[in-house]
Amino acid sequence: MASTDINPAEYQAQLDEKAARIQNIFQDFETPELEVFASPAEHYRMRAEFRVWHEGDDLYYIMFNQETREKYRVDQFPAASRLINDMMPLLVDAIKPIKALRHKLFQVDFLST
Repeated sequence: MASTDINPAEYQAQLDEKAARIQNIFQDFETPELEVFASPAEHYRMRAEFRVWHEGDDLYYIMFNQETREKYRVDQFPAASRLINDMMPLLVDAIKPIKALRHKLFQVDFLST
Protein backbone atom coordinates (compact mmCIF):
# COMPACT_ATOMS: atom_id res chain seq x y z
CA MET A 1 0.00 0.00 0.00
CA ALA A 2 1.33 3.40 -0.93
CA SER A 3 1.30 6.14 1.68
CA THR A 4 -1.29 7.98 -0.39
CA ASP A 5 -3.75 5.05 -0.20
CA ILE A 6 -5.74 5.93 2.90
CA ASN A 7 -9.06 4.26 3.58
CA PRO A 8 -10.88 6.08 6.40
CA ALA A 9 -13.20 3.06 6.80
CA GLU A 10 -10.19 1.02 8.00
CA TYR A 11 -9.02 3.60 10.54
CA GLN A 12 -10.59 2.08 13.67
CA ALA A 13 -9.32 -1.42 12.85
CA GLN A 14 -5.81 -0.06 12.27
CA LEU A 15 -5.93 1.90 15.52
CA ASP A 16 -7.12 -1.16 17.45
CA GLU A 17 -4.34 -3.29 15.93
CA LYS A 18 -1.73 -0.69 16.80
CA ALA A 19 -2.97 -0.46 20.40
CA ALA A 20 -2.88 -4.26 20.72
CA ARG A 21 0.67 -4.31 19.33
CA ILE A 22 1.81 -1.69 21.87
CA GLN A 23 0.13 -3.56 24.73
CA ASN A 24 1.89 -6.75 23.63
CA ILE A 25 5.29 -5.02 23.64
CA PHE A 26 4.79 -3.91 27.26
CA GLN A 27 3.03 -7.03 28.55
CA ASP A 28 5.98 -8.06 30.75
CA PHE A 29 5.88 -4.77 32.68
CA GLU A 30 3.46 -3.32 35.18
CA THR A 31 2.09 -0.41 33.23
CA PRO A 32 -1.05 1.66 33.59
CA GLU A 33 -3.89 0.94 31.22
CA LEU A 34 -3.11 2.19 27.73
CA GLU A 35 -4.92 5.39 26.80
CA VAL A 36 -5.68 5.70 23.11
CA PHE A 37 -6.55 9.04 21.55
CA ALA A 38 -8.04 8.72 18.09
CA SER A 39 -7.14 11.17 15.35
CA PRO A 40 -9.31 12.14 12.41
CA ALA A 41 -9.27 9.45 9.72
CA GLU A 42 -7.82 11.94 7.19
CA HIS A 43 -5.77 15.16 7.28
CA TYR A 44 -4.13 14.31 10.61
CA ARG A 45 -0.47 14.94 9.79
CA MET A 46 0.78 18.47 10.33
CA ARG A 47 4.03 17.84 8.51
CA ALA A 48 5.02 16.01 5.36
CA GLU A 49 8.26 15.55 3.46
CA PHE A 50 8.50 14.86 -0.26
CA ARG A 51 11.28 14.44 -2.75
CA VAL A 52 11.02 16.63 -5.83
CA TRP A 53 11.42 14.69 -9.07
CA HIS A 54 12.59 16.40 -12.24
CA GLU A 55 11.69 15.36 -15.79
CA GLY A 56 12.86 17.91 -18.32
CA ASP A 57 11.24 21.20 -17.38
CA ASP A 58 8.58 19.45 -15.30
CA LEU A 59 8.77 18.63 -11.61
CA TYR A 60 6.49 16.93 -9.12
CA TYR A 61 6.51 15.40 -5.66
CA ILE A 62 7.39 11.76 -5.13
CA MET A 63 7.60 9.28 -2.30
CA PHE A 64 9.22 5.87 -2.18
CA ASN A 65 7.48 2.58 -1.48
CA GLN A 66 9.02 1.36 1.77
CA GLU A 67 9.23 -2.27 0.63
CA THR A 68 10.27 -1.94 -3.02
CA ARG A 69 11.96 1.49 -2.92
CA GLU A 70 10.09 2.31 -6.14
CA LYS A 71 9.15 5.94 -6.53
CA TYR A 72 5.58 7.04 -7.03
CA ARG A 73 4.13 10.43 -7.85
CA VAL A 74 2.22 12.29 -5.14
CA ASP A 75 -0.07 15.12 -6.22
CA GLN A 76 -2.21 15.00 -3.07
CA PHE A 77 -1.49 13.40 0.31
CA PRO A 78 -4.71 12.64 2.25
CA ALA A 79 -2.84 11.99 5.50
CA ALA A 80 -1.50 15.56 5.51
CA SER A 81 -3.49 18.53 6.73
CA ARG A 82 -5.83 20.31 4.36
CA LEU A 83 -3.43 23.28 4.40
CA ILE A 84 -0.58 21.12 3.13
CA ASN A 85 -2.78 19.59 0.43
CA ASP A 86 -3.91 23.06 -0.65
CA MET A 87 -0.31 24.29 -0.77
CA MET A 88 1.19 21.36 -2.70
CA PRO A 89 0.07 22.38 -6.22
CA LEU A 90 0.54 26.09 -5.49
CA LEU A 91 4.17 25.56 -4.55
CA VAL A 92 4.88 23.50 -7.68
CA ASP A 93 3.32 26.26 -9.80
CA ALA A 94 5.44 28.89 -8.01
CA ILE A 95 8.67 26.90 -8.45
CA LYS A 96 8.32 26.01 -12.15
CA PRO A 97 9.08 29.51 -13.54
CA ILE A 98 12.26 29.81 -11.44
CA LYS A 99 14.92 27.90 -13.37
CA ALA A 100 17.33 27.46 -10.45
CA LEU A 101 14.62 25.96 -8.25
CA ARG A 102 13.01 23.98 -11.06
CA HIS A 103 16.30 22.14 -11.69
CA LYS A 104 18.03 22.17 -8.28
CA LEU A 105 15.31 21.70 -5.64
CA PHE A 106 15.21 18.07 -4.53
CA GLN A 107 13.14 18.06 -1.33
CA VAL A 108 10.25 19.94 0.23
CA ASP A 109 9.21 19.81 3.89
CA PHE A 110 5.74 21.09 4.69
CA LEU A 111 4.80 22.18 8.22
CA SER A 112 1.32 23.38 9.11
CA THR A 113 -0.96 24.08 12.04
